[in-house]
Amino acid sequence: MFAVIKTGGKQYKVANEDVLIVEKLSANAGDLIRFGEVLMVSDQKVEIGAPYIVGAAVNARVLDQIKSKKVVSFVKRRRKNSSKRTKGHRQKKTVLKITDILKKVSSTQGSPIDPGVSLIEKAKAPVSIKMEPTKKAAARTETSKKAEAKAKSTKKVADKTETPKKAVAKAEAANKAPAKAKPAKKLVAKTEPTKKAVAKTEPSNKSASKSKPGQKVVSKMDAEKASISKSKKDT
Repeated sequence: MFAVIKTGGKQYKVANEDVLIVEKLSANAGDLIRFGEVLMVSDQKVEIGAPYIVGAAVNARVLDQIKSKKVVSFVKRRRKNSSKRTKGHRQKKTVLKITDILKKVSSTQGSPIDPGVSLIEKAKAPVSIKMEPTKKAAARTETSKKAEAKAKSTKKVADKTETPKKAVAKAEAANKAPAKAKPAKKLVAKTEPTKKAVAKTEPSNKSASKSKPGQKVVSKMDAEKASISKSKKDT
């Protein structure tokens, strides 16, 4: 069974449970509307209206209000006119789902909202229900609180244990500092001349002993010269 309806200046072929996109209607999502302009109904026999079938109607549920794809219109530059225009437009649409195709209905039912369209039933407002926390959820929150308290206590203990460790580390560093200063004394000792170097610089006993014979030789020569000079004088 199908029918042909008219809405928004267009004709649509519809059947039960069909999803249809039509021109925008003054209805909200969830509303039940009725189309009174039915051009044809086919159910074993085909009935054609002139132009509409009296008493026939089609019920539909509004699913959503949407916009179609953007259409861009460009106005080219004309002679003696330097302006150009670019405009975009998105046509508003309504998404419907066909629920019933009726052959005979009372014309007084529903309130008109658009030409050939009437509102039968408004959408029910969603009921907000406040869920109370269950016992399990409450138990979970209590366990989480206990876990947080334990974590805080462990942090405090860790801080207390860290402070003695820091003091011990400082004491060890203080004890190690003088030990590191000792090598400086060794360096000073290295810079001072060693006993061996002093011994090398001073004349040895052997050198002194060698120099003494030299002195004796010099004294003999002097004696010989003196005797020669005396002999000359006597002559």
